[in-house]
Amino acid sequence: SITEEEDFWEKARKNVGHAAPKTMFVDANAMKERLRETMCKPKYDVTDYYHKFGVFQAIARSSYFEKATLTVIAFNALWISVDTDNNKADVLLQADMQFQIAEHFFCTYFFFE
Repeated sequence: SITEEEDFWEKARKNVGHAAPKTMFVDANAMKERLRETMCKPKYDVTDYYHKFGVFQAIARSSYFEKATLTVIAFNALWISVDTDNNKADVLLQADMQFQIAEHFFCTYFFFE
């Protein structure tokens, strides 16, 4: 009689060749089709959803505003490290004045941004 282990290995040997054969090379036509689809897609731009008229959409589309926002984000990242190392207060109201001013500046800027 066949033991369970022998039965297991016999079934494993029979199932080896039943997997779908994998090709060695990528299907060039499928790759070209995916490339065409990707190239034909319009580029995503959030400004497409903005209003066409008005002061705020003009500000939001402005390259100066974009550069200023990226600069503030970079300074905020640096400030977080300074704040973490030097601010020993548990609550903002107990922190030194420079920490409070910086935190309120970043909060105000990001609120209006």
